[in-house]
Amino acid sequence: MVFSYKTLHKLANLKNISIKEMVEAINSIGFEVENYYKFADVEGIKLCHVLKTYKNPNADRLTVCEVEYGNGHKAIIQTTATNMQAGQYVMSFVPGSRSKDLIFSPRKMQGIVSEGMFVGLSEIGFDKEIIPQEFDDQIFQLEEIDLNLDPITYFDLDDW
Repeated sequence: MVFSYKTLHKLANLKNISIKEMVEAINSIGFEVENYYKFADVEGIKLCHVLKTYKNPNADRLTVCEVEYGNGHKAIIQTTATNMQAGQYVMSFVPGSRSKDLIFSPRKMQGIVSEGMFVGLSEIGFDKEIIPQEFDDQIFQLEEIDLNLDPITYFDLDDW
């Protein structure tokens, strides 16, 4: 069974107890905690508004997206995702952001520099086995949202 550290913290009204202390306490009352891990091992993800999309003229499967993220920053991000359209709100890795051991930096793809990567549910920690098929291998789209919010905190991805 999987439990959220934050949810247990709220339900049990615990204050100032670390994840390690919680694991030790649960084990001490006879329930075995097999493993614990950070839900989303990512940093620096940004909320983006897709301003414009067009096909990369040098590639059959790449779409070039002009995006805006926090404090008016603009970037070009290329993707093979087929569900990208102007007007969408999505999450993306931008230069300096991290997923596990990978730190993102601009990269030239088929003649155009791409300044990041859009985020699907599996990139932020969701197990592929629980992702509905219609969202598998697709960029996760959001309702209109304040681009200055931190998506990791906003969506409670900073959990164990």
